[in-house]
Amino acid sequence: MAYKTGGILGIDKAIKAKTLCTLELDSNLQISGLVSDYFSLDDSIVYFRTTGPTQISFKDKQIVNHGVDRHMEGFGSPLGTLQNGVKINDLNIKEFNKMGYDKNQNIILQFRSGVKVEGIIKSFLVHNEKIQIITFENCTVRFNDKILFEPEWGEYDMVCGAELISVYGGVGDIEKFYEHNDIKDDRSLNQNIIASNNDEKLNKIYSRIREIREQEIDINVLKTLYEELNDNYPSDWLANLEIYELVKNQNYAWVKDLRKKIESKTLNSSDLSTAIQKALLLI
Repeated sequence: MAYKTGGILGIDKAIKAKTLCTLELDSNLQISGLVSDYFSLDDSIVYFRTTGPTQISFKDKQIVNHGVDRHMEGFGSPLGTLQNGVKINDLNIKEFNKMGYDKNQNIILQFRSGVKVEGIIKSFLVHNEKIQIITFENCTVRFNDKILFEPEWGEYDMVCGAELISVYGGVGDIEKFYEHNDIKDDRSLNQNIIASNNDEKLNKIYSRIREIREQEIDINVLKTLYEELNDNYPSDWLANLEIYELVKNQNYAWVKDLRKKIESKTLNSSDLSTAIQKALLLI
């Protein structure tokens, strides 16, 4: 699949897109926001970060107390296994406690990647008895000589997942994302996010494309979405790429026009052009 791919390829495209995207982990947690950067080791992502309003969802439903009101300035979390090879998202609280990690105690989580999380466990968020999110107080996060989080920044929420399995445009729970007043009022948004990233209508297009991808493909609806993008969001290439992935084998004039429109974005020598070229090759 072209854009709904994970790993480094997917996150690179999300960063270059400079639009709201969702990172989905193997634990089915979804982190939606403007992806800013990441750290990797041996071709695996070991830590990712977003900037500005960020939402954490599970299967397209925002997790209680983990909307943009809590994560207005961005979010970051490690990925991978602990030093002993254990995936935290495979554990229940009792199993985690047996490893020496108890609530209200200062603990150190050493990941195989070299990421180290040290702090006092305040709470666990659990689904089907498996740990999803661990909240720390007085927390410091390091990766080698880099400090990724400091106690002065407040509580630290760590999502539990070993790998990034999927990256796609739009947010996990669009209705909840736009409930917050600061998101409705563009003037108060983080300056790093361009206006189109926070256009609710544009993100509804992304959500509709994802629904069609996961259900039955409706060519007529996709054509309508393409026309709406063409008329109202001519510079947004990511949604066009996602539509083309779904209709690439259809012999319609508008599909050919769509292909040409996407290819026109690859004519210069920018990093974005390279990313789009690679995406087309995967389709």
